[in-house]
Amino acid sequence: MNIINKVIDKSEAKRVMKQLAPRPSSIISSTNFHSKYLFIVISLLSYLITILLTSFVILIGQPEFSALSISMIQTSLISWVTLIFIIFVIIAYIIMYGTHTSIIYNRNTINLLIQLGASNSFVISKIVYSFTKIGLTAGLTGSFAGLITIIFINPFLLQISGLFNNISDLVVVSTNSAYAQYYIFMLMPIFITVICSISSYLTVKRLVKKYY
Repeated sequence: MNIINKVIDKSEAKRVMKQLAPRPSSIISSTNFHSKYLFIVISLLSYLITILLTSFVILIGQPEFSALSISMIQTSLISWVTLIFIIFVIIAYIIMYGTHTSIIYNRNTINLLIQLGASNSFVISKIVYSFTKIGLTAGLTGSFAGLITIIFINPFLLQISGLFNNISDLVVVSTNSAYAQYYIFMLMPIFITVICSISSYLTVKRLVKKYY
C-alpha cells in the first residue's frame, strides 16, 4: 500500500510540475526587452547592408564605372566587400552574445524543462527557432526599409555615377532603376536568417552541453 501511495504521490507531483512549468516557446520570449533589442539592432544592420549592397550594385552596373582604371575598380570592390563582410560578422557576434545572455538569464527555465524530461536537442531547437524567427523578421524589416530608401535615393545614385564621366573617357546617360536590384531585397532576409540560425545553433549547442 505504501508503494502504491508513493507512486501516486510522485505522479501527482510530476503532474503539478508540468502544470507549473513554462511553455517551451517561453524559453526565449519574443516580447521581452532583450528580444526586442536584438530585433531593432539586427533590423538596422540589415537595413544598412541592404543600402550599401544595393547602392554598390547600382554603381558598378553603370557603364561609367567600367571605364575607370583597374586599380580604382579593385580598390572600390575590396572596400565595399570588406565593409559588408564586417557588418555580417557584427550580426553574427550580436546573435552569439544574445544567445549566451538569453541562456544564462533563462537558466532556471531550461533546468526545469530538462528535469521534466525535455532533451537537450529539444531545448536547442526551441532556442534556435526563437533566434531564427528574430533574424527572419529583422531581415524582412531591414530589407523593406532599404527598398523604400533606395527608391528615393536612386536618382542621386545615378547622379553620382554620372560624376564618373569626369574621370573617364566614356560619356553616357544612365537610366537604370532601383527595381533592377530586386533580388537583393529578396535574398537579404535569407542571408540574415541563415547567419542568425547558424550563430545561435553553434552557441546554444556549446552552452547546453557545458551547463546541462
